[in-house]
Amino acid sequence: MADEVNDDAHQKNSGANTSVADNKINRLFGLTVPFDVLSVLLGFIVISGGLVGYLKAGSIPSLVAGLVFGILIFIGSYFSSRDATNVYPLLVTCVILFGLMAWRFLKSYKFMPAGLVASLSGIMILRYIYILVLNRST
Repeated sequence: MADEVNDDAHQKNSGANTSVADNKINRLFGLTVPFDVLSVLLGFIVISGGLVGYLKAGSIPSLVAGLVFGILIFIGSYFSSRDATNVYPLLVTCVILFGLMAWRFLKSYKFMPAGLVASLSGIMILRYIYILVLNRST
């Protein structure tokens, strides 16, 4: 009898743990991936933009900002790959990047590069908020 109670309790605990564990897995279009592909892609885009700004216009601030924000996104994506629910570093980085690039876009009304980066950051902010809301409801 005691063994049956322990087996039931173990099944309940393992069922609860699998649903929590499922939320900690990175998924892209239903496929399980070992890291946060979209965040890594954003990091490469930001670093590439900084390099292009430096090579094209000789802008050292573009290079530094691209490298700093790209590296911060890579660090956040490392934490997200360890636990898919840990998107706080990515959310903070994208909010700051969105604010800076939206401000630059509103000053110049030039879509490249400020409007593009602000748009991508805004989309990623919505994605990270969605991940946080989805995981709070479970």
